[in-house]
Amino acid sequence: MRAQDGDALTFKAKQSHRRCFPEGTLYWDGPDDEGLAAAELGDGPFSYDVELILEGKRYVASATWPDDEIKGNEPSVRLDFTPSLPALSE
Repeated sequence: MRAQDGDALTFKAKQSHRRCFPEGTLYWDGPDDEGLAAAELGDGPFSYDVELILEGKRYVASATWPDDEIKGNEPSVRLDFTPSLPALSE
């Protein structure tokens, strides 16, 4: 995560094990300390670079908050992965 002023924070997220998310949702829940530190980075907008490894294959996505914010699910942002995630591939 990178703030507008260039301050950045990198961390490994923990996947949430909560159920009942809409189809296609990937949600992380923690680690709390790094999430709190990210909130202290400064003023937005914030850019996100996400790397996900599934079964040894690398998927990457980027987003900017608030530009890519999901309406009705604020402050979450939409991530479009390259290549497309397996569940979303046709």
